Amino acid sequence: MEKKKVRNSNLELLRIVSMILIIMHHYVVHGQFVWEMTTVNKIMLDILSLGGKLGVNCFVLITGYFMVQSKMNIKKLIKIILEIVFYSTSIYIIFTCFNIIPFTFSGIINSIFAITQNAYWFGTTYVILYVLIPFINQSISSFNEKQHRYLCFTLVVIFSIIPTITTRNFEFSHVIWFVTLYYIAGYIRKYPNKYTEIMAKNVKYSGMIILFMIITTIGFNLLTAVNPDAKYYITYFGIVNSLPLLILSITLFIVFKNMKLKQSKVLNLIASSTFGVYLIHDNLYMRDFLWVKVLKNNTYATSPYLMIHFVFSVIALFVVCTIIDQIRMRIIEKRVVDKLIDKLYNIYNKQKLKKQNNTIKVEKVLELK
Repeated sequence: MEKKKVRNSNLELLRIVSMILIIMHHYVVHGQFVWEMTTVNKIMLDILSLGGKLGVNCFVLITGYFMVQSKMNIKKLIKIILEIVFYSTSIYIIFTCFNIIPFTFSGIINSIFAITQNAYWFGTTYVILYVLIPFINQSISSFNEKQHRYLCFTLVVIFSIIPTITTRNFEFSHVIWFVTLYYIAGYIRKYPNKYTEIMAKNVKYSGMIILFMIITTIGFNLLTAVNPDAKYYITYFGIVNSLPLLILSITLFIVFKNMKLKQSKVLNLIASSTFGVYLIHDNLYMRDFLWVKVLKNNTYATSPYLMIHFVFSVIALFVVCTIIDQIRMRIIEKRVVDKLIDKLYNIYNKQKLKKQNNTIKVEKVLELK
């Protein structure tokens, strides 16, 4: 029987924080807010939306940190794919049954093949990264420390520093960025040093970057009164590959990595559903229904209760989606998916063993001759 790995609660807590940051981001970007002028409410939401891509980066860094010294698990890959298909298809069927959206043949096909249809950009990119892990790890194992460091530096210059300075993302893709983050996390895991093992300095660096991003967000908001084009740069440093956000992602990851946190079954349990939380609340059909029709985010644009609505919505959404995913894990995954995968593996192993035995028999016959 396969021994279950014990999760690191430090980084599982970061996984939870990252998902909350992503929900906060979606509250703003999918809330269909219309602003006629710069207000305190607008500035607060712009600041709160900055953490979305920070959460994405941290998720990938966590994966790279653990997987660089592990082997790709085919069972896990299958479960990730089936989880994406399950939520995509289930939500589509539920929405059509309640006449929220019309049923179409292309709609159900797109839901079943959600990964190839890029229904979840993060899900699709993450699956691609996971498939590439054996090849990335093989390349890392062939590097010495200096080569690995230079590769990370080169990738950061090309895909973060230059785009941040020039505002142009030449030949950028999320797959390339995820691979870059994986190499960085792999370096942190393989070559610990005074920068990656000291928590205090990274807390300070994280605080400085957060302050910088808040100030620039406020500054560009105020600048729109003079130059309307400034609106395009309000959340500029919140872009997934911006240099300040990359630095914040790395320093925050190191802070959580070095926390003195005891193993927590509760944290680990909640963290195990974070991917499910993403798949539920950021489904293409769920977005408009959730943020506009149910929670009515845009109606609170000028309300003094905006922040109360914001906090309630984010927490409630995280809790409800976590409960739904825990139910899925216990009923669908453990009782159906796990058993099905185990059966397929048993069939595969039996066929493999049979083939090996046949090969041995042939070799013995040849030896006798």
